[in-house]
Amino acid sequence: MLPHNRPEVFSTVFRNRLGYICSISALAILFFIPLAAIAIYFRSGIREIYATLLEDESNKLDVIQAVFGATNFKCLIELIGFAIAGLGLGGAFSCFSKLTLNEIVFVSDFFTSFKKINWLKFVFFGLFLGVSFWIFSFTFNGIPCSDLSGFPAMICYGFCITQLLLVFVFVAYLYMQNNVYTLQTKYLFSNAFKFTIKTFFQSLGFISIILLPYALVLFENVLTDIAVVFVMFFFLPLGLIPLVLFIQSRFDKYINKDLYPDFVDKGFKRN
Repeated sequence: MLPHNRPEVFSTVFRNRLGYICSISALAILFFIPLAAIAIYFRSGIREIYATLLEDESNKLDVIQAVFGATNFKCLIELIGFAIAGLGLGGAFSCFSKLTLNEIVFVSDFFTSFKKINWLKFVFFGLFLGVSFWIFSFTFNGIPCSDLSGFPAMICYGFCITQLLLVFVFVAYLYMQNNVYTLQTKYLFSNAFKFTIKTFFQSLGFISIILLPYALVLFENVLTDIAVVFVMFFFLPLGLIPLVLFIQSRFDKYINKDLYPDFVDKGFKRN
């Protein structure tokens, strides 16, 4: 018997397909390992640069230049990792989307989602996230080395966090539209932008759950950097599946009810 609403879909898939969810999450995490390795390696170097500033503030200008240079180089190399991670996210979005729509889905579908031009789109979506994270990293590494403090510093921190959240919501809509509809690239992006603006605050809860493991990196040591990868295994499905269900509900409201009525409430049966 089909679930009666999307919260029931969430509990049903976790109850009946937990092994499948763990398998897809593990595959997605594998695609994040290059990004994690790059980040851990370069973050260790940046921490050493900061340590020299604590020992001797007379060379502050040299340290600032070194921090900015190291951060930019780290983020540039991380774009490779984000491109690979984009493939992992694409596979996870595709499989979890089918799972919540009550479609027949296998672990192998993670890789078949890369077919044709999809893999290139997934790479581009990952790069889009990488550029956003570049802005985030540059701000968080740069402000402590600058003369900014108090309210101006808080504004900068707030801006970089907000843009990261906005871009993550935007990219989630790109992935989900690509799974469900056949659209030209310009419509894929224009629709994602509209959905992001309309539903940003509603999406914040799901995005926060997905990104919560990254809060560990604020503790600034190698062990917490490594722990992020393992913690993500649990947080990825806990945030991604509700986000998939939420986006499906937005598609029903703004697209499917008029253009694709057969897609409305797919995967469950209302009372």
